[in-house]
Amino acid sequence: MPTLTLPKRLRPVLKKPFGTLFSTRKALENLRREKRIIAVGDIATLHLLSKGIPPWIAFVDYHYRRRPLSRTQRKRLSRWKARTWRLTNPAGTLSENAFRLTKKLLALRHQRHVVEVRGEEDLLVIPAALQAKKDTVIYYGQPGRGGVVMRATKTVKARIRRVFRGFIQGKGSR
Repeated sequence: MPTLTLPKRLRPVLKKPFGTLFSTRKALENLRREKRIIAVGDIATLHLLSKGIPPWIAFVDYHYRRRPLSRTQRKRLSRWKARTWRLTNPAGTLSENAFRLTKKLLALRHQRHVVEVRGEEDLLVIPAALQAKKDTVIYYGQPGRGGVVMRATKTVKARIRRVFRGFIQGKGSR
């Protein structure tokens, strides 16, 4: 599979939550009992860790709204005990390696993982949701609004698949 690019016409669709949007506090309350949590985004991961809820898999790029995290935030992320992986995924794209690595990590169910993304991690909700089992919950932020809690159900996967089909092959045609 070649690199796929998010076309401008789909950006508004992806701004709508694929799961349930909660205040951050309420989202974290809902996640406390979950065993398989995938966190997409630095702030989502930091929120989980601050409440003693370590994600199973976390995708981070050490940025929030395109600005580098503070030194304190970076330290908090680096203290978390998880196996570290690296992935290059340019902004606005989904690379073939993103799908491969996500699939590999989903098979390693007895270990925690943090994926340091060079580029942008936001769209990694897509390969995570499409490949996760239904006992997996994906948590990601909606800046200024709260956190989205999304279970990897058949319905969610079908919705994401419809959006994903609209991506364009290659990097240059956004």
